[in-house]
Amino acid sequence: MSIKERIHRKFPFQGLEDYLSSQEIPVFDNTVNYKSEGIQLNFISDPSRKLRTKVAYLYEYLAKSIYGNLPKKIHTIKHATLEKYFEFEIDIETDDSAIEIKASRIGKGDLKLEDIKMAKRCLIYNNEFVFNKNIIYTLFSHKIGRLRDFSEEKELIQSLCSNTFSMIQFPFRVAFDLWISKKSGRVDGDYTKKYICSRIYSHFWNSLLLYPEETLKYHDVDIEGLEFIKGKMSNNIIFNGFNLSQFPVLIIKNNKSKEWEDKFYYLMNNKDKLPDFFKNSFDNVFTYEVTPSDKIEENEGTVQQPLEETSFDLLPTPEEDIRF
Repeated sequence: MSIKERIHRKFPFQGLEDYLSSQEIPVFDNTVNYKSEGIQLNFISDPSRKLRTKVAYLYEYLAKSIYGNLPKKIHTIKHATLEKYFEFEIDIETDDSAIEIKASRIGKGDLKLEDIKMAKRCLIYNNEFVFNKNIIYTLFSHKIGRLRDFSEEKELIQSLCSNTFSMIQFPFRVAFDLWISKKSGRVDGDYTKKYICSRIYSHFWNSLLLYPEETLKYHDVDIEGLEFIKGKMSNNIIFNGFNLSQFPVLIIKNNKSKEWEDKFYYLMNNKDKLPDFFKNSFDNVFTYEVTPSDKIEENEGTVQQPLEETSFDLLPTPEEDIRF
């Protein structure tokens, strides 16, 4: 099957028998205790967006049980030599990693790599700003239904437990290559009015599970030094009393690649070699000026406030845009 073809799965392990026969991944805690009183969604009027935001919260709780979690923070990151700062939000934080959690509905949603966020991560990776943790992305794909299908919150959790189809973990360097790839979709416009981003369509993730190396190469991702580990989710996770069904897990590990590092540092020093959105992203990182009273020492932070409406917003994919 060509990696350009759409791949539809009715069941999580359909066509992925090698994942089914693989080992379970280790998890930090087998019990997920979600308390809804911590979630405030009244400020979201659109039912579809409210569901996506609630689902994102639930997957964040699931990720905490997988990785473990330090108290959630918004860091203020300082420039290595200059008096410059920017805020850096972290979904899941461990002793050595900062993990961004994404959730995408198969066939309907996509992953967006927001320009401003990516620019901040580039500045950190380029050692211009001090933050001594690995940046990792974790994407969950699911087939959770419509908001009106759930009369109670527990029904939504039950649906998540039976309709999660995969988990893919990948390092910053993969996200960077996808962000600048010409094969990724783009949402452009005014930074002050909406999130500007590259879009990775949901069919890509299905293909990535089946053909990791080939799919990344097709999307202009440098795979030198990447390690691909196939596994499956633990069969012993209980989420608010419901057993989480197993699903495929692909972990992409970053072993150092001099070729990729050289390319990255070259582009950071020659931003004009890439489309305008790349260099414009860095120009907009410091739109928000941090006042002296807001400054926070390295690796300290404040408790994160409830998510804004735009957080975890999964852009709908118009029918004509559904492509691989």
